[in-house]
This record gives sequence, structure tokens and C-alpha cells, in this order.
Amino acid sequence: MRYLTDEWLRAATDAVRSVDPLPEDVTIGFVVSADHAGDESTYALDLGPGPVRYHRDAERAGLTLHLQHSTAVAIATGALSAQRAFLDGELTVGGDMRLLLGHASQLASIDDHLRDLRAATEFESS
Repeated sequence: MRYLTDEWLRAATDAVRSVDPLPEDVTIGFVVSADHAGDESTYALDLGPGPVRYHRDAERAGLTLHLQHSTAVAIATGALSAQRAFLDGELTVGGDMRLLLGHASQLASIDDHLRDLRAATEFESS
């Protein structure tokens, strides 16, 4: 399945189903822009208080990450760390940075749960 499609978001939600949700309302938004003229993909990750899940409604995100598609692919495949992308200016952050820093272990757990999905994902460039 192709990266960041609705099918991929459903599969990602299935993959993180067993991750314990946070007790507070935490949503991280993502805006992934095409590297060339084209559409952008907007989605969100709910960390709590309900089930951990991916979805398209990023409007209520307390923190939003902005990056190009090629950077998102490099991070998703492990070719680039999110920290390096941030330091190099390839990933920008809007909103409450404490949400990202305060839930690093939760995000690492989610990344671990996505390992099998990465193997089944087509990471084409835009």
C-alpha cells in the first residue's frame, strides 16, 4: 500500500492499536507537502485519551509538524532521524513543543509498532 493514503492510515491505526493511550487529550498533526507542485497530505495522530489512532482531521492538533514528502519518507524508512531533519530545517514545528518532548517514549513505542507496516509500504516520491 502507498504511504500516507487512507488505506495506509487505517493500517497504521491497526498497527498501533495495542499502544496504551495517554490519559490526556494529545493530538499531533502532520502536513506533508509534495516536493514538486501538487497536493499536500494532512493527517493526525491521537495519543489519547481514547485509542491511539491515525486520521485525517488535524484541525485540533496541539502541535503540527510540517515537512516535504521526501523528508517524511526518509524519516519513515529510517534513512533520516526526525531530530536531524529538525536541526537541518527540513522539519518545522508549530504549536506546543512540549507535546513532542513530553511524549517521546510514547512516540518511540508507536514507531516500533509500525515496523511491520513499513515493510509493506510503497514509499514512492511525489
